[in-house]
Amino acid sequence: DMDDLLPCVCAVPSHYDGPPLDRLRLILQHAGYRVMDFVPESVAAALSLPKEDAGTPPVKHLAVFDMGGIETTCSILHCDADMTSPVILSTSTTTLCSGVAVSANIVEHLAGAFQKKHGIDLRVDSLAMERLTQAADAAKHELSSAAFSQVHLPFITADASGAKHLEHTITSSALHRLMETPLEHAATLCREALRRAKLDAVDAVVVVGGGGKSPLVQASVGHALDNPRLLGIDNAEEAVALGAATRGVALAEFTTLR
Repeated sequence: DMDDLLPCVCAVPSHYDGPPLDRLRLILQHAGYRVMDFVPESVAAALSLPKEDAGTPPVKHLAVFDMGGIETTCSILHCDADMTSPVILSTSTTTLCSGVAVSANIVEHLAGAFQKKHGIDLRVDSLAMERLTQAADAAKHELSSAAFSQVHLPFITADASGAKHLEHTITSSALHRLMETPLEHAATLCREALRRAKLDAVDAVVVVGGGGKSPLVQASVGHALDNPRLLGIDNAEEAVALGAATRGVALAEFTTLR
């Protein structure tokens, strides 16, 4: 019985449409959920934005840059005055600028520094690479708000002379160099989204997802979009979930009023 199912709002990738949504609806139904609405992630991010002060210029065209672990998306939205029903004009996606891509560059940097110092290639050791990847993720997060990150991995490997330890300091400037190529892909992604939307510029941009906290990412995206107003957001990683919840509350209120 559909009445026994728990109502929900589901945020989905902005390029999802048609059959994938139908399949997802059935999967959720079997899991005990009744989908009230599917909300594109870029729209959900826009819905999560706090209300701006009176007198602030209205946002007609908004860029939503969502940097995830595996893929990154830039969407251009047409917004109504109260930001309740944004419409997607274009969406562009890449895997070349993502959390995984940045971490891979940090891992390569650490492995290269270790090989130069000890003459041992950690890339052929799967356990060592797993520890390097975990350390790279931790350093990346720390460097979003700190000037440097100290990586210390004791007993990372051993040779005939004994155990070897990895100790390396990654500075924010070093991270900037390691992010150059992913950020170039981010800029290309933004320009592609603008081109597909048939626009020369947007009024504002919001940067969300795990990479949204990085000042480097924010600056690069802003520069690629010709420096529109950067909209502040309290928690970039939770923006999509908060926006979906906002849509759910609005739908529940509408249903109650009916």
